[in-house]
Amino acid sequence: MAAKRGRRITDDKQVTEPEWKALPHDEYERTAPRLVHFSMKTVDSNASAGGIRLSPESQLDLPYVSARTMLAENEYPDVDYPANAGKTATVVKQIRMVLEGSTAEIPENDAEAIRAIMEKTRSSCSEIGTDHVDCHLRQILVPNDTVDGGYVALTPLTAAGVCRALNRAVTMHNDGIDVDNGKRRIQRARLGIGGSNPQNVGSLVREMQRPIIVNAPKEKNRLRNALRIYYRGPDVDFRRGRLRHSLDIYAEFRDMTRVNGGVVTTMEAREQEEILLRQIGQEVLRVGHDAFAALSAHAVDLPRENGLPGFNDALEMISRRVPGPLRGLVDARLREFDYTEAVPVAPRRMNWPREMAQLVVARMDSVTSLIDGSEVHVLPLDVSAKTSVASILERVFR
Repeated sequence: MAAKRGRRITDDKQVTEPEWKALPHDEYERTAPRLVHFSMKTVDSNASAGGIRLSPESQLDLPYVSARTMLAENEYPDVDYPANAGKTATVVKQIRMVLEGSTAEIPENDAEAIRAIMEKTRSSCSEIGTDHVDCHLRQILVPNDTVDGGYVALTPLTAAGVCRALNRAVTMHNDGIDVDNGKRRIQRARLGIGGSNPQNVGSLVREMQRPIIVNAPKEKNRLRNALRIYYRGPDVDFRRGRLRHSLDIYAEFRDMTRVNGGVVTTMEAREQEEILLRQIGQEVLRVGHDAFAALSAHAVDLPRENGLPGFNDALEMISRRVPGPLRGLVDARLREFDYTEAVPVAPRRMNWPREMAQLVVARMDSVTSLIDGSEVHVLPLDVSAKTSVASILERVFR
């Protein structure tokens, strides 16, 4: 015989508790092991039944809200059935009534049996229907260098129990707002998830229908530029800007002093060439100075990856993914050793002025312009000219 309905008073409202139905304990024992945190049908109700249940060992200590981080805080997200069939929905509803301390008249032997069954279920993990990926599920390809092909296919699934915990927290927050505490109301939207009969997808699907609305982050161009410099290095680009202007002046000078395919090497021409190359070298050093200033302005926002060798408590201002000469251009303290090769066992001793000069010559030599439909080098240099130019630039960088 079914137990009577209980009544609970909340905020001056009478809430009728569901009626308890007597079920064999075998029903709970068959259903509980198939309960999951992540259900495939929440993505598409036409997908095959399946899902994943986490165990306490899956916990993850990170500053994010997720099923795994909740476990790290000793909070067990609610589980749900992967598909509704027969008495499944009723069984899960009554399991939740026991775990949440319902005031309905629940037989004590049923409550004890359910607690014991769920304690065993919560202590173990489970995968159902994961031997293949249903065609109704989405997949995302994520780069991963440790696997063949360089990508891993991920299938995003949402934990409805996490959504339920968030909804409760948001509701509690919004209900606690008054004119004195200065709190702002958290806005939520409503999405149609679960189709015309969400009960068939899961008992917690409606908890997934209330996403939180947040403002899109405002773009911070200066911080973005600092992070670009940190990971890619300073922009020593002779195709545009002041570097291109200096390059064009030097290229024009070489064209004017060219005679019969060679370059006049009078004392006056050599002095003028050195002046122009010094200007180019100074422009390159200015790029490094500006990059260091941009990084310094956002030092607290930069990744803290490596300590600065020889400087107590100081951190490198630029990633070790950046070539050594460019790292030295940004920070003079990084000009002695190149830590980008064989890090950190055997850093390479650099001849920074020479390597920086060679890098600049290579960047200058790579610049082309489109003339009469053909790409031509703005500054055509043979091997001898490259050596001569690099020698002058090396003196600038010392």
